[in-house]
Amino acid sequence: MRRRVSMMVISICLVLAAAALPFGGCAKPGPTAPAEPIKIGLMTALTGSFSSFGIQLKLGTQTAFDEVGWQVANRPIQLIIEDDQANPDVAVQKVKKLVESDRVHILTGVCHGGVALAIRDYVVDQKIPFVFSMAAVRDLTKAKASEYIFRTSWTDTQSEVPLMPYAYEKLGIHTIVAVSIDYVTGREKVAGIKAAFEKVGGKVLEEVYTPFGATDFSPYLTKIKGMKGIDAAWVFEPGSAGIQFVRQWGEYGLGKEMKLIGSTASFGQSFLEQEGDVALGAVISDTYTHTIDSSENRKFVEAYEKISGGAVPESPSEAAYDAGKLIIEAIKACKGNVEDVPKLLEALKTAKIKAPRGPFRLDEYQNVVCDMLILKVERVQGELVRNVIARIPDVGQDWMP
Repeated sequence: MRRRVSMMVISICLVLAAAALPFGGCAKPGPTAPAEPIKIGLMTALTGSFSSFGIQLKLGTQTAFDEVGWQVANRPIQLIIEDDQANPDVAVQKVKKLVESDRVHILTGVCHGGVALAIRDYVVDQKIPFVFSMAAVRDLTKAKASEYIFRTSWTDTQSEVPLMPYAYEKLGIHTIVAVSIDYVTGREKVAGIKAAFEKVGGKVLEEVYTPFGATDFSPYLTKIKGMKGIDAAWVFEPGSAGIQFVRQWGEYGLGKEMKLIGSTASFGQSFLEQEGDVALGAVISDTYTHTIDSSENRKFVEAYEKISGGAVPESPSEAAYDAGKLIIEAIKACKGNVEDVPKLLEALKTAKIKAPRGPFRLDEYQNVVCDMLILKVERVQGELVRNVIARIPDVGQDWMP
């Protein structure tokens, strides 16, 4: 009798349990735990003399992730931004914070070549993939190349040397004075343009180096004004220093004596209105200008203008956007498993993207190979713009005329 009651109780319990289940008798799964975010560290200069470039890196990177809704392979993207102030000592502390405290999976950014060299060994030792999107120091993808280091921008010489044969052959410039800020990037650039210019028959008659942070260029301009037989000045004075240099160039009336050519760092689109008509006619080399007429570029410009409040993209922001797109494609190829670092590295090496600048690929050292543009500052509908006057195809970091 006792056994019959026990069996009845068990049967009732089973019926009640079954009634609690959904149709089909299968338990309803609980809510799925949200996927862990993929953490990407962005190191850039948001303060100091390189901040105009640093803000472009920030906006370009954000534009790339905006396009995919800040989610890739069903994992949210978390962008952690640190201001390295274009200062190598500050940068070392910031990169350690990103790696050791924030536990980022991937790093990107960096404006300054000295910063890139200062953090390079730590990044490689920690086995964190770093997609550099501006720092141009050559060793990063040559003597200090690593499977963890990628670059979507340019090297110090890669962005400058294509201008030299064009200046000699098309502009009739046969002698120049090279003017540069005095640090590793500037020295590398001058060495590169000198080798290229002399190879086609030109001569760099003088080299003038200015200290980091200089705003008064009168001693150097006085020296240049006294030089004889100079056809043009090639200039690398980045950021706010470039604006001051060009303005003072005009005040000294040097435009009547020689032409201005040089680096995009001194003639960025956002600098031109401040430089005024002194910059008019300057010829420069660059990877990108917002006036490129292609569907990919028009789409990028529209998206960037929305996030920037109307500012047009320039080469740093375009390179940062390409870095973001490269990272996105690599994450897709890994199916979101960025914790598998060897697989992520292989995906970054082989990722294919459509860049606003045009053709884009990575060489064996994981540095970009792309077309280089020759640009001229012109006034169009009342606005100073950098228009394409020539395109040099397939320029890599060892390119020479």
